[in-house]
Amino acid sequence: MDIYYKRTGEVVVEMGRLSGVHEPLILTVDNGGTNTRVARGGPAIRGIETYTTPQDYDKAIGRLAMTASLLLDGRRPDAIGFSVAGKIENGRIVSAGELQKYGWAGRPFAEDVAAAMGVPLDRIALLNDCVAGGNSERHMRRLLAGETGAFMVLSTGLGGALYDRDEVIADEPGHHYLKPGAMCGDGEDGHIEAHIGGAGIARKYGERGENIPHDDPRWQEIKDDFHEGIARTVTRYEIEQGRHLQVIGFTGSVVLGGPDMLGGLQQDLTVRLGGNAPRIEEAVHGEDSGLHGAAFAAEELLAA
Repeated sequence: MDIYYKRTGEVVVEMGRLSGVHEPLILTVDNGGTNTRVARGGPAIRGIETYTTPQDYDKAIGRLAMTASLLLDGRRPDAIGFSVAGKIENGRIVSAGELQKYGWAGRPFAEDVAAAMGVPLDRIALLNDCVAGGNSERHMRRLLAGETGAFMVLSTGLGGALYDRDEVIADEPGHHYLKPGAMCGDGEDGHIEAHIGGAGIARKYGERGENIPHDDPRWQEIKDDFHEGIARTVTRYEIEQGRHLQVIGFTGSVVLGGPDMLGGLQQDLTVRLGGNAPRIEEAVHGEDSGLHGAAFAAEELLAA
């Protein structure tokens, strides 16, 4: 079965133990364009090792295999879960931001990892980072049948995924139209993330968000655009997919570093939608959501 669906210390996770003679050995990896983090999964995420992601694809595979061997004392993992900052199709990274510039796109990533680490291909869970985050929320929120939640990251851009009790649905909320006057990284004018993502803020206002004082009027404009963009996204989910959101779990440097971003959003959506407004909260695992979601996906492979 194929599922092509980030700190030091130990973080306890509610992961069910699998039946069998021994506790499965799970490796979980957050493979970003800047840094890679590798950890042991299972009932807990522990022993996180962080290093700069090699630009060279083959060196990156080798570094991962070496780091995993050291982390697991030379033992072979039973399954590996990956959270990757890019679009995933059939075990390949088909678009990957910074990594794409270095020739990563189209390479058989899951297959190459399996060969380098001696793990069967069907024990590799390769997930887009937002889908992995959604998978983390899905396991931790434990929604009822018929309920839907969303995981969103507002950092360099705006990414996200929907989830219900049974599955995670990929989405790209940042690449939907909001209003003209800001160029998105994909070359289009007016996308939501062009107005509220970190890269978009820097282009639009000529200054990084973390350097803009919280009482600067520019933050109010950013927040207004944030509210409008998320309100439109919530409405889009209802119209296009028939899904009413119970909760949105957010993480990311802009949404957590800006002035009362989540509280302001909750107030705005409540005014707009009344009792139909979703709860606005921080993601359960915060910036580590991808790492946790990938570990859950690896465990699911072993339980299948």
